[in-house]
Amino acid sequence: MAKAAPEGLITALDIGTSKVSAMIAQKGDGGELIVLGTGQRESKGVKRGYIADMAATEVAVREAVEQAERIAGINIENVWAGFSAGGLVSDEAFIESELNGHRIEQADIDALLQEGRQSIDPQGRMVLHAQPALYTLDGLDGVKKPLGLHADRLGVHIHVIAADGSPVRNLDLCVRSAHLEVKSIIASPVATGFACLSQEERDLGVALVEIGAGRDAGRAEIDPDRIGRHHRRHRLRLRHDARAGGADEMLPRLRQRLPARQSRDDHDPHAGERG
Repeated sequence: MAKAAPEGLITALDIGTSKVSAMIAQKGDGGELIVLGTGQRESKGVKRGYIADMAATEVAVREAVEQAERIAGINIENVWAGFSAGGLVSDEAFIESELNGHRIEQADIDALLQEGRQSIDPQGRMVLHAQPALYTLDGLDGVKKPLGLHADRLGVHIHVIAADGSPVRNLDLCVRSAHLEVKSIIASPVATGFACLSQEERDLGVALVEIGAGRDAGRAEIDPDRIGRHHRRHRLRLRHDARAGGADEMLPRLRQRLPARQSRDDHDPHAGERG
């Protein structure tokens, strides 16, 4: 007999074009994730990431979750659901506030982020993520941890990921129809990036391409401080291709969005004197 879910349990649900996958994991003492059970079922109600048959998709969700529950020996009540359907877009919002030179406290950062999120114009879309990318101090870009520093002006670049509302609501309804609570809906490329990329890879900068049965998705991780000091601003961007087999077209577009690498001679005034 399955037991109730313990504290620290995380259940991930991925509803894809070819399969529905569920994973039950628990946080270990060191913060690592311990996988307790997994489940997979063929997806028959999803086309190119969109839910096209609610009943068929609900059955696949139920069966995948039940399989994971049997392996884990635990009954779960809520899930974190991945979203990969069309209409995912990425943009950046910037906002700045006056501090009059005082030391930055956590309340200042929280108020700035709250004001920034309220200023976001999703243009009819549903915002899935709105997280700080980098801060600015008196116009200086690339500040990661402003807490405790002094500044006259504190600004923040907020990375915004939004999606068409109807596909997101359909995903939410489908999961709830399977008698599961939706804790949050996560953009699949974001989840993939956190799962696959090390902190070093994120700091150095990397383009990650997720290839699915019905759609391909790309995520670019860019650290402005490591690309070149002469670039004024660099945005974290997310691009999606709505057609199957779009990876061949997506990779060149991702390359175009990444700033060209600078050679050491580009800014060396004595380069021509050598040799």
